[in-house]
Amino acid sequence: MADYVLIKNYSHNGKMAISRAALQSITERAVAAIPGADIAQRKKTNAFSAFFMTSPVKIILRSNGIADIRLEVALSSDAKVMDICSKIQEEVAKAIQITCETVPVSVNIKVVKVG
Repeated sequence: MADYVLIKNYSHNGKMAISRAALQSITERAVAAIPGADIAQRKKTNAFSAFFMTSPVKIILRSNGIADIRLEVALSSDAKVMDICSKIQEEVAKAIQITCETVPVSVNIKVVKVG
């Protein structure tokens, strides 16, 4: 699995790519901009561990150039789940398209907390 995805380079002077970490940062900022939604807290592996091993934002870069984004979100108690999730998908896709121009995106959302 690649750690970056190639993006369009109109100058033809070399190859351009964007990393998984950059896509994760763009995704987190897009979700933070939506009222009533937030990225879920990171999960510890067990009660004795001080390390966070699983991330609520997972970026899978496919060999065909598709960035598959999987989010775990926490919503406010007064939020309409379907509306907020649709807004998250739109905002994440738009943020990635604006910054990367041509990266196709699949955004899957898992609501882990309401309230």
